[in-house]
Amino acid sequence: MKEQLLGKIKDRSAVVGIVGLGYVGLPLAMEFAKAGFRVIGYDVSKRTVDALMGGTSHIQDVPSSEVAEQVQAGRFEATAVEARLADSPPAARRLLAAAPQRDEDADALARVTRCRSVDARGRWSARPPDHDGDAWHRRWAARGHAYGVVYGHWSQQGLHVAPGLRGLDSGCVYHGGGRDGFLTAWLPARSDPAPFRTPDHAFWQIPARARYWKGP
Repeated sequence: MKEQLLGKIKDRSAVVGIVGLGYVGLPLAMEFAKAGFRVIGYDVSKRTVDALMGGTSHIQDVPSSEVAEQVQAGRFEATAVEARLADSPPAARRLLAAAPQRDEDADALARVTRCRSVDARGRWSARPPDHDGDAWHRRWAARGHAYGVVYGHWSQQGLHVAPGLRGLDSGCVYHGGGRDGFLTAWLPARSDPAPFRTPDHAFWQIPARARYWKGP
């Protein structure tokens, strides 16, 4: 499965699915499309979908001409129909419903989307690290990779800036849990040959407007 996926990424035959075509999703969709991938973007707004398929962008940083070019080339499709995100909706539902402990593909998906810690025996967990384990990124960094990773979904950890690593979840939704929350964006210059070095000041933050966290 892994080698098959890597092969499809390399030859650009992989189809990229993106949920939400707002200020994050649409620019991401355009970058994948310009790189040669076929992209299917889902949005709940039929008005947005119809405008995009007509070549009109609703995001200031994405020119309408860029959207129109990718639509006409057949590399970008916007849809309000969830089933379009999977060539086989039943197969997609089976994958999402499968237990990671018993399904290799479900385990790979869960590692990417939920892993926070790795114990001494190499088993991963969605729980924060404790005395028996390390944060996944500590294990990853120790291997000395030649590329960087941007990740999220760890609000309790907060903004994480380290060589090769950018953890951007700074607790916007959990604002009030002992510290102020922010929506954080990382905007390194496209011309920067080494964007993952530290120190790094290429962050924009917007304070949370409400205290959503209802803990003790």
